[in-house]
Amino acid sequence: MLKGTSTISTISTMTSGTVTAQVSGNSVIIRVNVPSTSTDSYGIELSYSGGSSPYSGYTASQLINGISITNLHWGTTYSVNVNDDTLALPVGSTQFTTPIYIPNAPVITKAVPSFDDIVVYWNAVPNATQYNIYLNGTLVGNTTATYISLKTIGQKLQQATKYTIGVQAVAPDVL
Repeated sequence: MLKGTSTISTISTMTSGTVTAQVSGNSVIIRVNVPSTSTDSYGIELSYSGGSSPYSGYTASQLINGISITNLHWGTTYSVNVNDDTLALPVGSTQFTTPIYIPNAPVITKAVPSFDDIVVYWNAVPNATQYNIYLNGTLVGNTTATYISLKTIGQKLQQATKYTIGVQAVAPDVL
């Protein structure tokens, strides 16, 4: 025989939210369709083959409006998992891939020949991590500067000889 009664309430659980990723270059905006009235705290885990990064402490309003994550690796596939940290429940997930970065070609602005050397200058290319130097179609060196002396990279040039010099910008994560 029961001497009393108890009222037990269940914890309201959030339904799974739709997670979207809007990629622009090496940045992404993560949006999650969660109830706008939720007072829970949410976390995002962004992972890829090189590791993962947790981001936490987001409100429902922030997830609905979008969380911006920048400086991602170019040409990389990421997995996104969103959790309701308050209830310790998964909310949703998605995947996205950043594009492969292809830098513009540098423009050679000046070439200064001397007896046994040529110093070549070019314009900087945004986001380039280095420049590959070609002599007559063969890779002969690289630099992070926007000029190079062929002699300093071991090229022995002959007098009165024509040379074809090329400069190629190298993208991040593509070295």
